[in-house]
Amino acid sequence: MSLVSVGVGNGEKERVFLEALVKKNLAETPVSEKASIYYYPIDINSEFVDIALEKVENLPVKKKGIVGFIEGMAIFKTRWNSPTLFCILGNTFCNYEPEFILQLIHENLEQGDLFLFDTNLFPAEGSEGQSAREAILGAYTSRENALFNKYPLLQYGMNPDDFDFELLLAPVDSRIGSLYRTSKKLHILKDTELIIGEKTIDFKKGDIIRMGFTYKYTCDQITAFLGTCGFEILKTFLSEDQANALILAKKRV
Repeated sequence: MSLVSVGVGNGEKERVFLEALVKKNLAETPVSEKASIYYYPIDINSEFVDIALEKVENLPVKKKGIVGFIEGMAIFKTRWNSPTLFCILGNTFCNYEPEFILQLIHENLEQGDLFLFDTNLFPAEGSEGQSAREAILGAYTSRENALFNKYPLLQYGMNPDDFDFELLLAPVDSRIGSLYRTSKKLHILKDTELIIGEKTIDFKKGDIIRMGFTYKYTCDQITAFLGTCGFEILKTFLSEDQANALILAKKRV
């Protein structure tokens, strides 16, 4: 069994699953037939990969870190062994276009492999949905979050008065109907420049730097996307407040 995790971060979540796999392996398999467990943490940040490997250094698993983007999955999968538990944890799933990420995973999983991911859940329309939208906007437009998004430009010397941060939460069309998605932008308010090493980057008033996005799904929307992209849900685990879900799925035969 291989546990593969994309966007591994510090690897704490993955250690929980590996401990359970090791315990299950020890309990169910005779000593002479112990199946090897392989662990492949993947991240674009090599430091995170190193940290994730250190987190499990005392576990009896074979491990190898991979630095790269999920778009390289077709190449990466030649390095791991089936069956595979392919994980996208930490709400990272919501930072991709849904059909792109599900089609990519579907194309690269084999029969017998499993797909595990978690997501924050967005309430259906109504008073709860309105409250959720207000809470999201409040959190994302907070001073702390605004500074977090401005920091890369501030770090290289841009005057905070030369640009502004904007966040929107708006419905967008999709194959299964309307979805909510955040949109983050930095608006350049004055002609300015950044000097990074030996390079100078010029910005003009009115320029817009488009940043990342996050989709906000209801449980029914997640179910619909998985179905249309060829997955069968094996188990859905909900948090006590129904605000988060952990979903285990496989390719539909």
